Order: sequence, then C-alpha cells, then structure tokens
Amino acid sequence: IKIQPQAFLWLGDAIYSPNKKVSVATKEILQHEYDVMLSNYTIGYKAFLEASSSFLVGGVHGTHDDHDYGANDYGNQMPDKLERKKMFLEFIQKSNDIISYHQSSHSQLEQVNEILLQRDGLYSSIEYGSFPNKVKVILLDTRSGRDKHCPIPSVGAVRIPFGLGSALGCVSRWITAGLNLQNKLEKCRNAKMLSEQQWKWLEDQVAQNEETDNENVSVYILGSSVQVLTTNPAVESWGHYPEERLRLLTLLNNIKKSAVIILSGDVHHGEILDSSAGLRLKGDWIDGNGRIIEITSSGLTHSCVEPFYGPFCGPILDNFPNHRYNTMDNKEVGKNNDAANNYYTGRNFGSIEIRWAKNLEKHRYSITDNKSNFENVLTHSYMKVNVLDVDGKQVLTTGLHPISTYNSQMTEKQLRNVDGTSDVHLIPFFIGSFALLLLCFLLSLKWMCWGSFRFGLRRSSLNEKKKKLQ
Repeated sequence: IKIQPQAFLWLGDAIYSPNKKVSVATKEILQHEYDVMLSNYTIGYKAFLEASSSFLVGGVHGTHDDHDYGANDYGNQMPDKLERKKMFLEFIQKSNDIISYHQSSHSQLEQVNEILLQRDGLYSSIEYGSFPNKVKVILLDTRSGRDKHCPIPSVGAVRIPFGLGSALGCVSRWITAGLNLQNKLEKCRNAKMLSEQQWKWLEDQVAQNEETDNENVSVYILGSSVQVLTTNPAVESWGHYPEERLRLLTLLNNIKKSAVIILSGDVHHGEILDSSAGLRLKGDWIDGNGRIIEITSSGLTHSCVEPFYGPFCGPILDNFPNHRYNTMDNKEVGKNNDAANNYYTGRNFGSIEIRWAKNLEKHRYSITDNKSNFENVLTHSYMKVNVLDVDGKQVLTTGLHPISTYNSQMTEKQLRNVDGTSDVHLIPFFIGSFALLLLCFLLSLKWMCWGSFRFGLRRSSLNEKKKKLQ
C-alpha cells in the first residue's frame, strides 16, 4: 500500500493446500482456500484490495503455479485442469470486483474469461497505455502443457514423512542436470514446457509491425511462474527444458525495438538474474551488448529459510551465482547482507517503476518521424525493478536505467552460451564413485579368491598329516 501500485500481478502459488495427507489437492480444497483468501482479513489480501481500490486502476491479473494448480511440481498430468482454471479465474474476477476494476465494463471482463476458458492453459496478456508509452504484460502458463521432468519424474508431490518429497525432487533434478541428461537424451531434450498452441499465441503476442510504431509496445513484461535464467539445478525452471528455454530466449531476443523484462516466482527467495552474467565470465560479453534481465520475487507468505532445510538455502544460492545481475557499483543496492549477491531470503514482493519521457509529441507523425520519436521515448524514459521486504523496504534493485538498456539483441552465439542448469559437474564424481566401487569389488574378489586358495592349501596340508599318522 505504501508504494500505491497501479496494477497487481499474481505469478503463482496464490494459495497452498493445507491438507498434507493427499498428493493432489481436490477441487474442494482449492475452492475453500480461494474463499478464505478473499474473506479472511487476518491474511491481509482482502484488506489490501479494499485499501487499494483508489489507485489499483490497472486491476489484478495473474497465472498459476504448482500449488494453486493443485500439486507440487505437477505439469500436464494434472486431472480436472479446466475446473482448476475456472476456480483461478473466479478468484481473479472476485479480486477485481472488490476494487471495482472495470465495473463499468463487467461484461467485457466476462468475455475475456470466456476466451481464456477456451484455451489449453491459463495464459493471457494485458496492455496498458498507448503509443509511445505502451506496456504489454504477458503471463505464461508453465504448468498445463509441461511434460514431466526427464528422465527422473519429480516426487515432489509424493507424501513422504518430514516433507522429504520436495527435497528428493530437488536432488533428482540436481543429479539429472549434473549429468547433463537433458541434453544427452533425445526424449529429455525434446520435452515441452509450453504446448504448441501456447507457443503460437506467444509468438503472435510479441510480433511487431515493421512499417509503423503506432501499434508497437515500449516495454514487454513477461511473467513466468518458474525461473528462466537460473543456473540452480535444484529448483524447477526452464533450464530443465533446454530447447524450450532457448526457443523462449530467441523469441524475446528477436524483439527489435522494445525493452524486455522477465518476472518470475516459485523459489521462496528474491533474486535478480542477468543473461549476460555467465557470458562475462567466459569473455563472451562486453558493455553495450544486449542482455535479458529477470527479477524473481517469492514469496509473500513463504521463504526458503523457514522450513527445516532453511540453513541450506543461503549456501545453495551461493553455490550457483553465475546467473546473477551485477550491482556491486549500484548505489541503490541496500545494505542487506545478501544484496551484494543479488538474492534475498526473507519474505518479499516485487515492484516495477516506469518514468516516461515528458513533452514528447505522440500523434500526427509520419512513419519516419514516428520511428524517431519511438527511439526517443526508449532513450529518455527510465525503468527500475525492485524486490521489497514485507515492510516495503527495498532490498534488491536493478537501479534506474533508460528503458533502451533493457533491450536484448544478443548474438546467436551469445544466446546459445547463456548459462543454464545443465552441465557435467557430476560426471567426474560418478566416474570416481564407479571407479572406487570397481576397485572395492576387485579387491573383495581378490580377497575371496586368496582366502579360498589359502583354505584349500590348509585342507591339503591337514590331509597329508592325517595320512602320515595312519
């Protein structure tokens, strides 16, 4: 409320099933949790909506992740997907009713929901403003069309004592990525994160008119419930679907004129990610080259340091730093201990601030002048994305930069070399372990054979002594 946002975006896990005895939450459980969110003032969501109705003019929008979808780590194997989608849309609809968003055009909002129900997933887009101050928010559905983790399906939803299902899911992803199985096995390499129908829709959403800028967007904000640029193999991410990830980055990189920013959630910590971070370490990137920035804010009610495995959260994040945005020279970075590493392990939320260029003519331009004006807007408008703690204090930030600096435009080589979760760091370990086991086996075999040989000699010696005594 302190920052008075003009729009609110859910990036998944709006609710969690309280029933730990079942792997997949029933529709009744999910509906009850949505009702509680919208009625219980103690939680704070309804109070936030009621206090925000005067400035939340852009409404509430969102997509789901695994827990409001119904099961930890689930993808396209989820039953009753249509009914679950309906419940989420009703939750968003009722949220907008509280703030009176589009109340004058309530039927239009219902028509949008009908369109979404016809799709094979919960993906949508919203546009704010008009040329040249136009923002387009694209919200993906990374659950409804996603294949199971390959080659080891996640056991994250399996009810194992002490919540070890989630931990074992992390370990299986870490082993798979450490052996680079996603790239080595064809079945895994071709696994899908999005359905082809959603891919076609997404391609249409970012298509630009090269003849005129009147219809073009200044800033694209892409919302993905799971991270895109992380190198951490333990968490769910696009990195476990390397061909799909490359396809997404290529699509975003082909946006020639507009700024691009990725928003994500899921992981229970805040983070700023940068596609150029690993490229810098390899010497494949210099200042002025394009890059894609991603901001993860997660979550409002959970943090990775709170469960029993909380002490491991920081060390794990420290062990996978090659995707993080460099703000060592950024004066706006807070004094939080994690800030220099660009992650925050407390409860948090994100904010986007755009400061548009002023006194620029917006109408009656020729095509040539129009393009010049568009570039002027990108150069003289500024944007920064922040992660804030539960008190609204800034803990991470990209800093305030011209919108033009958020333009991707990487080379094909740079795109293919953006660090992902898959590598071969576990192969030496497995080779060493196999060699050690083989050595132990051979030594055991030698010991057994030598023992058997000595036993044979001893028996032969005893027999000879018996014969002499006779």
